[in-house]
Parts: sequence; structure tokens; C-alpha cells
Amino acid sequence: MEKARVLTIAGLTIIVALLFTAEAYGWATVANVWTTDGDDVPKETFILGEEVYVHWMANGMVNITAYYESGELDEEWVNLGKSGTVSFVPEHGVGHYDIVCTGAEKLTIAYATIHVIPEFLFGTIGGVGGLSAAFALFGILKRRRS
Repeated sequence: MEKARVLTIAGLTIIVALLFTAEAYGWATVANVWTTDGDDVPKETFILGEEVYVHWMANGMVNITAYYESGELDEEWVNLGKSGTVSFVPEHGVGHYDIVCTGAEKLTIAYATIHVIPEFLFGTIGGVGGLSAAFALFGILKRRRS
């Protein structure tokens, strides 16, 4: 009898915990954010002086903030509705800007610059040297097998 009572209490505790967890996830804001130019063409690289349009769709109210690459605040919009568009011309000039929206992943745009592929850990020359060495080793092994 005691074992059944303990299992019942444990089961009810787990159910209540799951309900609270489901309730917490139900209230979380989920959003999708993208940027376009004035002609509504999606893009993430803008020219100097071009206005950036930030669009969003969410299941609740959102806040949107644009930060310059150094972390300085550039623009901020608060208590926005479930969907809409805001626009701005970045004030800090050339560089990368992070657009942060409630419930969405951070979006990075390039303003009057381009997105580049980062270098290898030990530099481009080290990467080319390592790849050349790998091909040379492959060639030597292939010749020995022939």
C-alpha cells in the first residue's frame, strides 16, 4: 500500500512539473527576422547611405535592437507588434551590425563592406602549406603502392 502511494505522489509531481514546463514554453516569444532594401528584396549586404528595412513575424510583442560591431547601440525599437517593418540608416558608418530581436537568432548585416571568410587558425599561408603537404604525402603513398 505504501509503495502505491509513493508512486502516485511521484507520478502526480512529474505531471505537474511537465505542465508548468509546457506553460513556460507556451508563453515564449518566437520570431523570424530578415532585412531587405527599399524594393523589398531580401539582402544582408548594404551600400553606404542605403536604408535598411528590418521585417519580423512573431507570436507576441518584440523588441528590436541594432548594434554596431563594437557593441555600441545604433537603433532600438521597443514593444512592437507581432509583425511589421522598421527602417534605419546605420549611424556608425562602415562595418557589421547585429540585429537582435526578441525570440529570434541574431542577424548580422554588412554595411558598406562585405562578409568575408575568416582565415585559417594559423593563417592563409599555413593552410595552403598544410594542404600542399597533404597532397604531396598522398602522391608519395600512391607511387609506392604502384
